[in-house]
Amino acid sequence: MGAGAEARRTRGQAEIFTRVDRPGFSSRGLGWDTESENSSAGSQLSARAFGHTGFTGTSIWVDPEQDLFVILLTNRVNPTRENNAIRDVRRQVADLAVGAVGPTGR
Repeated sequence: MGAGAEARRTRGQAEIFTRVDRPGFSSRGLGWDTESENSSAGSQLSARAFGHTGFTGTSIWVDPEQDLFVILLTNRVNPTRENNAIRDVRRQVADLAVGAVGPTGR
């Protein structure tokens, strides 16, 4: 199998895992969240972006259109698990990352 076929297969698999299962009810696909108004993706990632968040405040967002990924490792449970400020921080970090590398991610 050539590199082109491998890339098409990988792209197809990503589309399966990121396809929104229940539009209007959730922005989640099979294991991944997708960009939406209230997601932790911020406002600068493309509509094709997908990501995942963790309880301790971690997040990963991949934007294939901009050839960009944003990984945030945090410990939002310090000093207490009631600390929810990370929700805004995730969005801000994603926007700052896009701004730092430019709109194309290259």
